[in-house]
Amino acid sequence: MPVIHPFTSDAPLFYNVGVWGSRGYGVPNFGKNESGQTLNRMIERFTTEGGRRISSIMHHPDSQRVDPPSLNTVKRIISFINRARIMLVGRQVQENEMKFEGAKVHGGRIPLVVFPCPFFKVDNRLMRDFGEAGFACMAELFQSSENGVEHDITATLAEVALRYIKRFQRDMALDYFGMTREAAEAPDLNLDGMLDQYTPREYGFVSGEAYDDVDTLSFPDEIDLGPLAKGVLIMDLPTLGPYPYADSGMPGSGGTVGGATTATTGTVPPFPE
Repeated sequence: MPVIHPFTSDAPLFYNVGVWGSRGYGVPNFGKNESGQTLNRMIERFTTEGGRRISSIMHHPDSQRVDPPSLNTVKRIISFINRARIMLVGRQVQENEMKFEGAKVHGGRIPLVVFPCPFFKVDNRLMRDFGEAGFACMAELFQSSENGVEHDITATLAEVALRYIKRFQRDMALDYFGMTREAAEAPDLNLDGMLDQYTPREYGFVSGEAYDDVDTLSFPDEIDLGPLAKGVLIMDLPTLGPYPYADSGMPGSGGTVGGATTATTGTVPPFPE
């Protein structure tokens, strides 16, 4: 019997619509922004592109295996992290910087979309953590009062939205790349140049193959996903609530040891501090 809590939360919402509920699909929590609209072009652009990327990654069959995901999936995750930094850090406006303002031209509200994807029944620890960090980043943007600002996002919002991604990257660097904490927390860390160090079995992971089972061997393709792959307008969503077992958690999958101590830098901007 699920535990009933007296208060709401900003946990991911259960997309219990059609067949997707039985597969544990979820979407970011958009809070009181039930109109599903924004004036902010940057928020709309990032949540659309970022949501589509998260959905694509979470639909990979790696999500249903308990063993660490393939290097292919890890590279896609790192690509999302770097793209998020490029888009949000690259366009943030500092407090002592003038914002863009039009004269007579003022844009109208534009709709926001979500991309339902596997979440609540994901067996892979790293991918579940990635989905949670990505959903939290999206939720901060969906719920921000800066949806009422037409063009720019502040450095404050960029930092808040990216802190979940930064923390996820730190944990991935520690557990899956064997880095020291100092190196893993470097603001300019770019794991894209360190893929040859992705050897999680050297850092304490034990294969779960002995007790992992065979999934249904049925993953939706582009025809099955249909409109989900193009995004669902928040304003068109039915009433969604938390997953009934959202507080049950998932088992951990490994420990942390020291290793590489240098961070790779590149054209990706560092995380805000």
